[in-house]
Amino acid sequence: MRRECVRYRPPDQFPPNHPGRLGPLFPQRFIDTGPLVNHYRVLTLFGEPLFAYHNTSLVERAPLDASDDVLAKIAVKARRGDGAARTELIQEPEVLALARRTYAAIREIPLHGVDVIREHGTGKLFVLEVNPGGNTWIFSKGMITTRLHKAATDRLADQFDAFTTAAKVLIERTRAEAE
Repeated sequence: MRRECVRYRPPDQFPPNHPGRLGPLFPQRFIDTGPLVNHYRVLTLFGEPLFAYHNTSLVERAPLDASDDVLAKIAVKARRGDGAARTELIQEPEVLALARRTYAAIREIPLHGVDVIREHGTGKLFVLEVNPGGNTWIFSKGMITTRLHKAATDRLADQFDAFTTAAKVLIERTRAEAE
């Protein structure tokens, strides 16, 4: 929603079961990723990338001068559930470097799913969210199909040699902790 529409509301003015009743909320600046909404996801273990992709919506979002009602419904990241999206593996150094740095903020949890967005026009990167524990379909969906499991395993092996990388990182961490 537009900045001028954001106002403080006491917790008891939110509907039942609304997150605003559970703790403080804060407004987040909208980062325009362009007419085709997109985001990056980098899965890291102790800050080391294991898997990284870029999701781009294939459906143009509404223009930013649209009505408040229309703007309230636009997606800020591309997801298959929001319509057609293209997913590409990436090895963009600046995206990976930002994902590596996010580990320092939540060091208690080794596996992070880091969502990054790039501002359209400036190219500046922002961390949209960090999912501690990975919270990513590759590791957290439980029962996945054999076909999907094979595709994920192949991609994990191909991109950053994730299994070898994870083993090396775990060995290094074990040795560091043992000292």
